[in-house]
Amino acid sequence: MNWPALFASVALVATIGAQSGPTSPAKGSTITLRACVQPGTHGSPGNLSDPEVISGGAQASSRAMYWFYKNLEEFRLYTGSQVEIVGTVAEVLQEPVELKATDGVFAEVTVPAENPSAASGARAVGTAGAGAPDSPTTVIKAEVTKVKTLGRCR
Repeated sequence: MNWPALFASVALVATIGAQSGPTSPAKGSTITLRACVQPGTHGSPGNLSDPEVISGGAQASSRAMYWFYKNLEEFRLYTGSQVEIVGTVAEVLQEPVELKATDGVFAEVTVPAENPSAASGARAVGTAGAGAPDSPTTVIKAEVTKVKTLGRCR
C-alpha cells in the first residue's frame, strides 16, 4: 500500500470538506445574540442595534437576518439596555422573505467574506441597504426563550 498517496488523498478530502464550512443552525437549535434594544417603530415591540452573534449563528452566507417572532413582550421593558437574547430556531429560510415591523424584532448581521466564522461587522436592520447587496441572506426565525439585561446601551 502506498501510504503517502493514501495520506494525501485523506488530506485533500478533509480540505474540501473544511472549505464548505458550517451551515445555518438547525431547527430546534439554540442561538444567542447580544444587542442594544431601541424603542420599536412602525408597530414593532423593539429594534435591535449593534447585534453580535454569541453562539449558534448562520455562517454559510455573509448576511443573516435574525427574526424573533414569539415572546416579544419583554423587549419593551428593556429599551435602552444591552441584552443577551436566547432563542430556539423555528425555521431557517434561504429564499427572500418580505417582513414587516409588526412581524417581530429583527437584527441583521453581516459576516466579513474573509472570515466567515466571525460575526464582527454586525449591523442593525435599519442599514440593510449598505454593504454587499448581492450576497444571499439567510433568515433565522426564532422564538425568544430568555432575555437577560447586561447593562445600559453605549
